[in-house]
Amino acid sequence: MNVFKSWCQSRHLENVNIETMAPEELDNILSKFYAEVKKRDGDDYEPECLKIMQSAIERYLKEKNYPLSIVRSREFHNSQEILHAKAISLRQQGKGKRPNKSQPLTSEEESSLWLKGQLGDFNGKVLTNVNFKNLTEQLGFRGRQEHYDAYVEDFVIRQQEDGSEVVEFREGPTKTRSGGLTISRRTTPQAMYSTDGGKTDPVRLFKLWLSKRPDGMKDKGPLPGATVPERYKSSQIK
Repeated sequence: MNVFKSWCQSRHLENVNIETMAPEELDNILSKFYAEVKKRDGDDYEPECLKIMQSAIERYLKEKNYPLSIVRSREFHNSQEILHAKAISLRQQGKGKRPNKSQPLTSEEESSLWLKGQLGDFNGKVLTNVNFKNLTEQLGFRGRQEHYDAYVEDFVIRQQEDGSEVVEFREGPTKTRSGGLTISRRTTPQAMYSTDGGKTDPVRLFKLWLSKRPDGMKDKGPLPGATVPERYKSSQIK
């Protein structure tokens, strides 16, 4: 809404009350706004930002009891079409491709986290951090919610024929896969394999994480249960 107000000021429309405008007049102003609005540096906004601006104006008008919707009402067909056409044009120019989305850690970045003590096994916090990372990367846990929905009972640790160990996740119903007669399951393998048994071995770290849970919760209960709070040294771990 602030961007719209700034644009109105630049067009000497700051004293106009849009909540009392006739739909035809407001549709005309919105059409010009969508077509002309830019950032202060002259660059175009992302298509998603334009949609957010439209929603902010819609919310403001609703609070002022404006009788029509600038998003759905046919009286605002022209401004809706202009916004839609501009979004298409911006996407064709490469906008809206989410260039700032999170990227996976490089091997150098991960090594740096180990060296700085943000990943490891020397206290409960960093042990939780490294298991959160491993479960996300290797079992495909999506976001924080799937970690909180998991239970210790959902995991099975078994030994393979070559003597190495694997952690298997036997998924129960979730918010996005709610069950019923037909359960939609993941297509990716739900297993985390041991490596060399060293400090970065994901299975070793997972077993250690479970062993540090409070008594009575080592083999059951929500997975994000608390670890033993006091510090312990890696040399004390067996």
